[in-house]
Amino acid sequence: MQRREQEVPGSIARKDPPRPVAAVRGWREPEHEDPRVRVPESRHRPSPVRLVRERLPLADRNVFALVPQERRSPGDDDHHHHAVASLVYDTTSRANLYRGFKRALLRNWTLSFTYDALSGAPYSAYVDADLNGDGNPFNDLAPATSRNRYRLPFHMSFNPRVSRDFRFGEGRKVSLIWEAFNLTNRPNYIAVDDVLYTMTATGLQGNPLFRRPTAQDDGRTMQVAARVSF
Repeated sequence: MQRREQEVPGSIARKDPPRPVAAVRGWREPEHEDPRVRVPESRHRPSPVRLVRERLPLADRNVFALVPQERRSPGDDDHHHHAVASLVYDTTSRANLYRGFKRALLRNWTLSFTYDALSGAPYSAYVDADLNGDGNPFNDLAPATSRNRYRLPFHMSFNPRVSRDFRFGEGRKVSLIWEAFNLTNRPNYIAVDDVLYTMTATGLQGNPLFRRPTAQDDGRTMQVAARVSF
C-alpha cells in the first residue's frame, strides 16, 4: 500500500499512514479514496473465523477448520441418555431365619450388580482432502453435513459382584471377592470410520466403509480378589 499525499490550500501537506494488509480471503480495501471521508473501523476488520494461518502446517482433526462454523452443535461429550441401575443384597438377615449348617452356609454373603446404559457419543463426517485450503487435510467436514451430526451406538454393560466375609477375632475379617465387567461381552464401539467422502481424480466419491466400527471398549473382564480388614 502506497502513501497518498494531498495538497490542501493554506495548510501543511497531509500524509496518511499506510493501511494494514490482512491475510484474509475475500477481503479487500474499502472503495473510499478521499482521506477526508472517515470509514468506520468495523468495516475494515475481517471476521476472525476467516483468518488464514499462513506458514502453519496443520495435521490434526481436533483443530477446527478455518471456515465459518455452525453457532450451535452437539458437544463431543453430549450423551442424550444415561441410565444406571444398581442393587446390593446382604444374605445375613435371611440366614438368621435358619439354624445350624444352613445358617452358617448362607450368612455373610453380599450380592450386587450395576447396569450401565449410555447413549452414543456424537461424531462428525469428514473428507480426506484439504477442501478449504487451510493446510490441514484432516479436519474438513463432508459437504452437506454439520459438526457432530452422527452418533455412535448405545453403550451398555452389566457388572455383577459376589463377596463373602470370614471373620476371625474381634474386628478382623477376610473378604473374598469375585466381580465381572461387561459380563454379556457386548461390543461397545467407541470409534468408527468417519470419512464420508474420498477425493479421486474425478472428484468426491462416497466411502463404502463409512460408519464401520474401528475400535471398541473392553470386552468381558473378570477378577478375583481378597481383602483383609483389621
